[in-house]
Amino acid sequence: MKDVSPLLKLRFLKFTLTTFRTLDLSVAPNLEKLILHYCPNLVEVHFQVTPNLKELLINYCDRLEKLHMPAESPKLISLDLNNVKLRTLHLGVTPNLETLRVRDCANLVELQIPAECLKLVNLDLSNCIQVAELPVEIGRLECLKMLHITGTGISHLPESIFRVKGLLIVGSRRLLESCGFTSEIKTSDNKTFYCYI
Repeated sequence: MKDVSPLLKLRFLKFTLTTFRTLDLSVAPNLEKLILHYCPNLVEVHFQVTPNLKELLINYCDRLEKLHMPAESPKLISLDLNNVKLRTLHLGVTPNLETLRVRDCANLVELQIPAECLKLVNLDLSNCIQVAELPVEIGRLECLKMLHITGTGISHLPESIFRVKGLLIVGSRRLLESCGFTSEIKTSDNKTFYCYI
């Protein structure tokens, strides 16, 4: 039997250009930061117990279909997914999550954000073309300061979002105008449209 004690102490892990199809992190419970970068064969990642995980970045793992998050990630601060094949993303209890970036995930259709994400400041769903609506719970995220929904299928915003004061919304002109932001719409140098609630 292999000795896994070194993995028990592991705090940082990065994989780049690996060939494995699945990754089970149950043998690294003290992991604080995980980066998966250009892992073309990876289809499934399991988190059994990761009480110390603070940062998760999965970048250009374009076959990744399943990300099994634990029921609770009490220390998770940043979750960044870019160009993966997930259809759903269900966050568990993540009371310290500040940044959630899900970009260029063309297969994503469902995002669940629990109301307990009370420290969430930045939510980026850019170019997730099948995401058609935001969770109703977004109105309870009083710390939210940036919402980036350019390139999504979102055609309206939930009424609850208007309770989030000082929120910067980046989206299409048509979406912002349909939500009644006609006078507030600004244009940045790269032709993206934004407004403040």
